Amino acid sequence: MKHQIDLHIHSKYSDDGEYEPEELVEMCHQKGIKVMAIRRPQPGKSNKSCQKKAEEYGIRYISAIEIDCTYKDINLHVLGYNIPEDEP
Repeated sequence: MKHQIDLHIHSKYSDDGEYEPEELVEMCHQKGIKVMAIRRPQPGKSNKSCQKKAEEYGIRYISAIEIDCTYKDINLHVLGYNIPEDEP
């Protein structure tokens, strides 16, 4: 069974990503992903162009942010979804 959702995607604008956001949309389309979230590049930046591309493929795009934090000496990644793209 194919995975149909991926809510933790990093683009080349993250330390550990390597693809443009629009390329990631294309890759999700090729893999049959129906719902996706790409971590916003940085505060104040937007993924609006890849959101539009996702809509063209019938993919539900969810805006996402990631906040790195440490709790009791454990590194955590807190993910936030549906934050308005124009929020800093």
